[in-house]
Amino acid sequence: MSRRYPTFEEALLDLKRLLTAIEPYLGEIVLGGGWAPYFYRCYPGISSPSHPALFTFDFDVVVPPVLPVDPAGPMSSLLANGNFAPRTAIRPPVVIYQHESWQEAGKAPVYVEMLTPLRGSEVDRSGEPKYLKKVQTGLTAQCLRYLDLLLYMPIEMDVARVGELELEASLKVRVPNPATYLLQKALIHGERTGESQRKDLAYIYDVAVLWFRKVDAVSRWMDAVGGESHEWRKWVIKGRDVLLSLFSDADADGPVAVESEFAARADGAPVSARAAATVIGRFLESVFPRSSGR
Repeated sequence: MSRRYPTFEEALLDLKRLLTAIEPYLGEIVLGGGWAPYFYRCYPGISSPSHPALFTFDFDVVVPPVLPVDPAGPMSSLLANGNFAPRTAIRPPVVIYQHESWQEAGKAPVYVEMLTPLRGSEVDRSGEPKYLKKVQTGLTAQCLRYLDLLLYMPIEMDVARVGELELEASLKVRVPNPATYLLQKALIHGERTGESQRKDLAYIYDVAVLWFRKVDAVSRWMDAVGGESHEWRKWVIKGRDVLLSLFSDADADGPVAVESEFAARADGAPVSARAAATVIGRFLESVFPRSSGR
């Protein structure tokens, strides 16, 4: 029996359930992944693209390595109270959360991942990979490199402005600023494959279009990242070089992937590889500061 593919509305419902359940922690965590560009569309003064919004069926919740316990209770308890049950994924062996309405013994089609920055070596003293970190009592998160960036200078947005969520009151959510979002996507590009890699490149295009009118603000964020430390300056340089290579011309991997991703969408206008290369090329020329070594 084939597995049913979830709908956008079902994903939004679970996102609403998640944000409501962990509301006391929304000032400590950052919502990353594909939902950040979706929320950018509600940012004041942002461009209105003709292409449809991209989205995903998993929610990346980025938490600091040590998450203080809120008076409302541990996050694991709030998740349980919101009917989000833990499941153990296989590759890698990490804990995910999914709403009990899916009635899935294994991984549901819509789920939550807890992520935290990987710092230092990728293996512990015994030589075992550092897949997980206990960030709070009863809560572990998958350790991934470069997530420090997403916790740096995030944007706070009132997602009550997102009509599809049908929230009855204001709800403030933090998402990565566009500079750190782009940089993190660039730095992990080589670790991604297939559909995930193609969709990441489409997200990069989406962010470039959305923030085209506010590219000066993106450049200031990028300048701040480069000035944070010597290591982060190297990340900016590396990320810049990756992005410029991926979107160097219409035949490069980036524009080709963007065209392919939007061609597969039934709604909205298609995006040509040539148009993607032009837009992102101009955007990147304005984003990267002199401090990146250009």
